[in-house]
Amino acid sequence: MRQMPDPSPGSDLHPGLHLGCRVDGGARHVGHCTPSGGLGAIAGRGDDSVLHRDDTWRVRIRGSAMKAAASATLAGLTRRSEVRFLIVGGLSAITDTSALYLFHGVLGVWLPFATVLAFAVAFVVNFGLNRAWSFGSSGDVGGQAWRYLLLVLVNLALTVALVQGLTWAGLPYLVAKVLTTGGLAVLNLFVSRKWIFTDGQR
Repeated sequence: MRQMPDPSPGSDLHPGLHLGCRVDGGARHVGHCTPSGGLGAIAGRGDDSVLHRDDTWRVRIRGSAMKAAASATLAGLTRRSEVRFLIVGGLSAITDTSALYLFHGVLGVWLPFATVLAFAVAFVVNFGLNRAWSFGSSGDVGGQAWRYLLLVLVNLALTVALVQGLTWAGLPYLVAKVLTTGGLAVLNLFVSRKWIFTDGQR
């Protein structure tokens, strides 16, 4: 059998092989081939690529499932009037506190009067969202507005007194406002459900 020349002096790799096969005495020992290069390395890289794609898809599927579960949980929670009331209360508190900062902190309005103005701004936001979304009420808007206004006046009196009192006691006025708002939230939920939006329970 004719022995094929080595690709370089002293080399034991057959020039026609790309699998790292060794040649002993001119005879190819295929059984001694190792996948250290050529097609073997390509096949190895191909397997790694497939595994990487599989892992990526598993991560994406798992992430999608977690997002779907979180969305379903959130949707279930927001169907409850209590949760919606809290969300609306949070939005109203942000509106109220921001308006208070604008009137008193930026414009320099006297604190009790600035508190009244901020409360008035938050009134429309709170009443509208609670009527339409928190309790889904379709009752007489005029009667509801009057009852809600009475509740607001009670809240306003308590808020002005507590904010001013806590500020005199040494608390920052914004902290006093937040604490007062949180303390009145439970009372407002009970009164809103039992007296104002009685036709739209969810």
